[in-house]
Amino acid sequence: MANTVIGDYELLKELGRGGMGVVYLAQDHRLNRRVAVKELLIAGQVLDDDKETVVARFKREAQAAAKLQHANIVAVYDYLQHGNSHYMVLELLEGNNLQHYIDGRQTFSVEQTIDIGNQVCAALDYAHAHKIVHRDIKPDNVFMLENGTIKLMDFGVARHVGEVSKLTQAGTTLGTIAYISPEQLCDSRLVDGRSDLFSLGAMLYEMLTLRTPFDSGSVGATIMKIMGEEPVPPRQMNPAIPAKLEAVIMRALRKNPDERFPRASEMGQALSNAIRSDAATAPRNVQLNVVTCRECGAGIPGGQGPCPKCGRLKAATEGGAGQRMTGPLSRPGTPGVGSGGLPRHTGPLGPAVADDMRQTRSGSGPLGHLTGHGAPARPTPSGRLRERDSGYLNRPVVGARFLKCIGTVGFTAGSFQQPRGLALDGARNLYVADTENGRVQVFAPNGTLIREVKPASGRDSFRFPRTVAITPGNDQIFIIDELDYRVFIFDMDGRQTQIWDRRRKATDASVIAGRMVINGAGQIFVSEPNAHRVCVYSKNLAHMGSFSADGGMGSPSGLALMPDRGLAVLDYAQCKVHLLDESGRIKTSYGRRGGGAGEFSVPRDMCVDPGGTLYVADTLNHRIQVLGPNGQPTSVFSHKGKQDGELAGPEGIVWAPDDLLYVSDRGNSRVQVFQLERAR
Repeated sequence: MANTVIGDYELLKELGRGGMGVVYLAQDHRLNRRVAVKELLIAGQVLDDDKETVVARFKREAQAAAKLQHANIVAVYDYLQHGNSHYMVLELLEGNNLQHYIDGRQTFSVEQTIDIGNQVCAALDYAHAHKIVHRDIKPDNVFMLENGTIKLMDFGVARHVGEVSKLTQAGTTLGTIAYISPEQLCDSRLVDGRSDLFSLGAMLYEMLTLRTPFDSGSVGATIMKIMGEEPVPPRQMNPAIPAKLEAVIMRALRKNPDERFPRASEMGQALSNAIRSDAATAPRNVQLNVVTCRECGAGIPGGQGPCPKCGRLKAATEGGAGQRMTGPLSRPGTPGVGSGGLPRHTGPLGPAVADDMRQTRSGSGPLGHLTGHGAPARPTPSGRLRERDSGYLNRPVVGARFLKCIGTVGFTAGSFQQPRGLALDGARNLYVADTENGRVQVFAPNGTLIREVKPASGRDSFRFPRTVAITPGNDQIFIIDELDYRVFIFDMDGRQTQIWDRRRKATDASVIAGRMVINGAGQIFVSEPNAHRVCVYSKNLAHMGSFSADGGMGSPSGLALMPDRGLAVLDYAQCKVHLLDESGRIKTSYGRRGGGAGEFSVPRDMCVDPGGTLYVADTLNHRIQVLGPNGQPTSVFSHKGKQDGELAGPEGIVWAPDDLLYVSDRGNSRVQVFQLERAR
């Protein structure tokens, strides 16, 4: 590419390359200056649809950064397309990113760490003031010039606050796992500037310890730690870190965004205060590889970056201290939380649930009510319902046969954009949460569209319906909004009757919609993944309690009412199915992270048939797993693709009489129907 001319820019030589781009030194002939030109590289194996997304994200990076004119943000001068190639013209930087020094096992002095943190805070405060969240703060994207100035780079996954882009569909995790915030793992659309501060805290932690705060040796284990464990205080690995600096880092790494610094400027102020208060006693250099500064003789890690003695320390932006709050799982006075569950007669799964479980054993329990059939009829191997074959549902599922698709991608009636939760009513009509289109669509058993369910024009409306549940008496429809604690309630004709406003407490984490099931006694179970709990409500919507991480929960999502065995909870952070007893305690769990049988990757939803067989939407493995009543895998079917019978990010799943399985194929914006096949 040397001496190639692209518009006004002549490419002189390659400076470096990565998985998605190559950077060239170039001459800007129009303004007679040296610049950097970044060319987007798209691997040949990327699908055409994905190529459009990659190109759009690259252009998005240029647009986001070009709006920001700040000394600590790399300047973007131009964006252009030449043939089929796409280029971004940037400010030419001389130095290295922070990852270069970390890879060289070079730690930073306390003063350098605070200086770098302050400059990043200044850049973030400016970006956040312009309604742009970076969402990928990490050492690779923080560049240090030879004079010590920091430049924040790579706004490829940045977005405007309040924006919901097709480039950032729900369920997509953007950013780099080692530095990503818990709320971003749940849903990258819901983050604000405090997520960037979490990532900055993780980066500062690594600069001082050469370890990321949640590193566990694998992506899955790291995710579990981010979601459910506190990091080891950095002073345990590096005693030279001042206590007040450790406190700043640990506050930035709080699980609950409300407990972090509310603004980047306030975190910067806290960093400055940390070194001022500890300057007299804190050790000055924490380093593994030191050379001497030529000017003043002070030690510098690897001979790079600003000198801790004669280099400047950037002043912080004015700001006050944020108020520290109690944790999201702290619920004083709730019985039994400290013991890992709720007492049998005082918790949310108290006597009413016990009675309901006894009803289940007699064949008229919550599952029958949910499907609207009381004691469900038993399908024969041919798929027709015949009562006399009562043992059929006890046979293991050995496979599934594709039957048909319902819906296509689009915005018109009968088409979908990112369908998620599914439900069936007593007449076997299928309810589909058409999330990105802001509606629920109802289909007859033959696949014909019956109606839409959404608030009437002019009424308070949901934005992204994710979960649908039908009451056991088939008289109400409950719809959970993706971005709201509220639940919208409709009658069976689709008329809105109520908005259930589940008001947030100060200690609640940011909203992530989970799933809902309703048992035969009318009790409502709602999972809250990022709050690490399942909440229980009475049929009159009174809160009865919850069970949470204290009992071993990670990020509960899918729920199922099990015949004879209480409630099953699908935990996508731990990649497990937890079976809860009548008291809400976990009595057994099965599953683990992986790609084999009985292993999952971010499973989102599940359902159960009357025989106790579980069907799990193994979302990031793009398949359905079938688990027998004892948790043993009996069948795995489907794989990633766009053809009939293939899936892309399956989420919603529901079993129907005739031994049918409905699956919301979210990535392909359709619902697929499978005929289950059982052993003879």
